[in-house]
Amino acid sequence: MEYNVILTPEPEGGFTITIPAFPEYVGFASTEEEAVALAREGIAFEIERLREQGQTPPVDSGPPKVLVVAA
Repeated sequence: MEYNVILTPEPEGGFTITIPAFPEYVGFASTEEEAVALAREGIAFEIERLREQGQTPPVDSGPPKVLVVAA
């Protein structure tokens, strides 16, 4: 399965990791490579957790829409 992962650059460096299909998951990594690896681990963990609870893992809803809005 494939899931969208959002890497948000942080002002102090590194990335916050979110996965829209698993909204309870939030991670942080210093580099993009670490963020991708951590996201893969997070997805595997969440899928296993759901299966242990007898639930079906969600299907991703497609790429997120990203907008730039002026303040």
